[in-house]
Amino acid sequence: MAKSLKIITSICMCVFISIAFFACSSNASDEKSTSEGAFTIYVVKDTPINSLIKKYNENKANEKRLEIVEFENNTELGSKLNAEIMAGKGPDLIYFDSGFGGISNIEKMMSLDMFADYNELLGNDNSDNKINLDNYDKTVMDAGTYNGKRYFMPISYMPDILITTAEACDKYKINLNDSITYENAENMLSECLSKGNESKDISVFYYINEELYALIDSNINFFSRTDTLKSDDFLNNIDVLNGLILPADQNDISNILDPLDSILKGNTIFASLYQIAGSEPNALGYIYYYLKSNKQTPLIMNNLSDSKNTFSAYIDKGFLINNNSNKKEEAFEFVKYMLSEKIQCNPEIGLPVNKNARSTLIEEMAETDAKSFGVDYDKDTVDAQYINSYVSFLDGINNCSFKNNYFNQSVIGDSVSKYINGEIKKEQLVKEIQDKAKIYLEE
Repeated sequence: MAKSLKIITSICMCVFISIAFFACSSNASDEKSTSEGAFTIYVVKDTPINSLIKKYNENKANEKRLEIVEFENNTELGSKLNAEIMAGKGPDLIYFDSGFGGISNIEKMMSLDMFADYNELLGNDNSDNKINLDNYDKTVMDAGTYNGKRYFMPISYMPDILITTAEACDKYKINLNDSITYENAENMLSECLSKGNESKDISVFYYINEELYALIDSNINFFSRTDTLKSDDFLNNIDVLNGLILPADQNDISNILDPLDSILKGNTIFASLYQIAGSEPNALGYIYYYLKSNKQTPLIMNNLSDSKNTFSAYIDKGFLINNNSNKKEEAFEFVKYMLSEKIQCNPEIGLPVNKNARSTLIEEMAETDAKSFGVDYDKDTVDAQYINSYVSFLDGINNCSFKNNYFNQSVIGDSVSKYINGEIKKEQLVKEIQDKAKIYLEE
């Protein structure tokens, strides 16, 4: 399981766009394959999805094969991909992975009609393996639509949930039956804030920068390129987050440790599922048994949001079809393959959008990880205390969007870090964010 800090990985993988920069790996070719019926995709070398492409091609002989153009790293891929798309070129099929970047401003490119409309492809499909959208999570699938057009087809997603323990919540008098909102955060976390200011080594969140990014992003419409960064609600919520910044955040103490170990040692109260495990579907079972083996009781809680009735998620992986491609039908067939229930159960996918595949993975994960820890699997106990909370959250998801890693890390990251470290005040932070967002949205 991936247990390293995912935020650091994300920063390293951020795409720095330069339209003039077309450098790519020795494996990448500027010319599309001349193989009859072939269509192309750009991926980073050794990306897990490559194995699924290989399986797909094994059944295609020499017709309608998906040919990979490999890049050594994501910076090279992203630079070439963004430049080519803006120039009306690029591969037939475009792969999006929240952890690897790729397209720097996906919503803007959707709004500029640079991708094919899946609704047209779905409507023209009379095959036996036609996609029935009722078999998939509607909120997640609809995150890829804009102005009635379905530009993006998700294949996996990540719930925006927090991991903590019953012992930590009891110690800091956190109400286990409530969700943390901007309105109740200071009151709900008052005991933690008090002790955190005294001890200098306690953080509420494993990486509070992420909470600022989430708040800022929620006040920007990346499709319409508008924002509410001057609204009273945004400014008030910035004040709330300011009250949650503890000395440990400025000293970065919690990030010395793995997120789970940071929780166990009492340095952190909450860590997000993504920070702990990335997008691995079986990670939840590992988290359960790892904490239980250390005599802690794992809990799932809703992440900080505007309302306790907000259950959010973001797109993990998915595909777009280049509007300039003359291989749209071929590309669509591969997307259908990736959405099939059998392939959706594959670990390389992540948390699948297919409902049946999701149920299968969740049923298997706790039992599989119990064996890896050498303990007996108690389905009733695990389900009642843990898995059911997870499933309930997934069933209630009512908000799904893209994770704007490039904007967060490369555009406003410095300003947010300076604010967390106490180098600038709120007024300067807000001004810098507003100025940078304006330039980013207008470019």
